Order: sequence, then structure tokens, then C-alpha cells
Amino acid sequence: MNHIKAEDRYSVLSEKVMKDNIDFVLCGGLSPMWRTIKKVFDTCKSAKSTIITIGGGGLFTSEPIGSSELVGVDYTVIGEGEITDVELIQTLMAHQDVSKVKGIVYKTKDGYKQTAPREQIEDLDSIKFPSYEGFDMEIFLDSQRVSDEYYSAYSDRPRIMPIILGRSCPYQCKFCFHPVGNKYRMRSRDNFFMELDRHVQMYAPTCRFNYR
Repeated sequence: MNHIKAEDRYSVLSEKVMKDNIDFVLCGGLSPMWRTIKKVFDTCKSAKSTIITIGGGGLFTSEPIGSSELVGVDYTVIGEGEITDVELIQTLMAHQDVSKVKGIVYKTKDGYKQTAPREQIEDLDSIKFPSYEGFDMEIFLDSQRVSDEYYSAYSDRPRIMPIILGRSCPYQCKFCFHPVGNKYRMRSRDNFFMELDRHVQMYAPTCRFNYR
């Protein structure tokens, strides 16, 4: 949606929902993005009243019940979503009891309820590489500017691709929130470089390494 004119974004989203008869929409982000996230969900509900909305990310993980009420989603996924997203949607499609799905918030006639927490994913190598096909990555890469990232040099023609080596943090700073748990976990080097090689082959990134 970032590649569409701002005034047209939500009409394009609405048309997509109706054209493809989409049953589920998942969206998430951080707390400052809540209005945009809500507008995405509201647009989808207006286009198709029966669509199921599922929130996730730092906004919903930091305050699962309150954020669910604020945005008005049908379900919320707390923390890491790779397993929970799939299990929740499979449960909904099978018309089974969602209260058995760990790590979610679900809406009832008496308000929102939160289920038991989901265990952290210990083996990060078990997670499939993210698929960026269908997201107009060439437009995203070609639109990047040196000023977009503080570690781009003035002479760069940046083509920066996201890649994550580890999750959470080994430190326990009181001012910091850990949306993916308190135990630091890392991918193996072989797994990391397999994804890096894939990025290089598919997207020809030019950015230097930045360890964060």
C-alpha cells in the first residue's frame, strides 16, 4: 500500500477485499501506528462485514486486551506469530474452539478474553524465510534514498533488505519492552547466510552489514 497514492490506498484495499473475497486480514505494528491499523481493519470490515480481523505486533502484544478494544479486532496474536497465526486460522476454518489456541485474545459477548501464553520458538532455524513476492519489492528497493537509513553513505544507491539474526535481548533494562520474550535466541550462521544468499540472488541489495 505504500506504493499507492495516499488518497487511493484504502479504496484499493476495499476493492481487493471484495474482488478476491478475502476471509481473513492480518495487520499489526507499533503503538504510534494504531490509527492506521484501525483504518485498515475498518476499511476491510466495510468492504466485507464477515471478514475476520486479526491484530499483532508490538501494539497488541504490549497491551493485548486494551489494544484489542481500542482497534476493535476480532482476534489478537500475542508475541511471535509464525505458529499462532496458522493455528488460529486453521481453528477458525474448522469451526473449533479458539480458546484452546495459546497466545491469543478473542472477542466474546462479555468482552475480550486472553488465552494461555504461547511458548517461545526456541529453534529459529525452523522458521521458513519470509516471502516478499507480491509486495512490489522492486518498487520498494528502487524508491529508497540515502537519507532513509542513517548507515547509508552519501555515494550509495541503497537497496536495503531486512534480515534478522536473533530475537529478543539478553539484557533486562527496566525501560524496555520485550515483545518476543526475555530469552535471547539466535539463528545458526548457515541459516542466516542461506537467507542472505537468497536476497542477493533475488534482489541484489547493496547495503553494508549493520549489526543491531
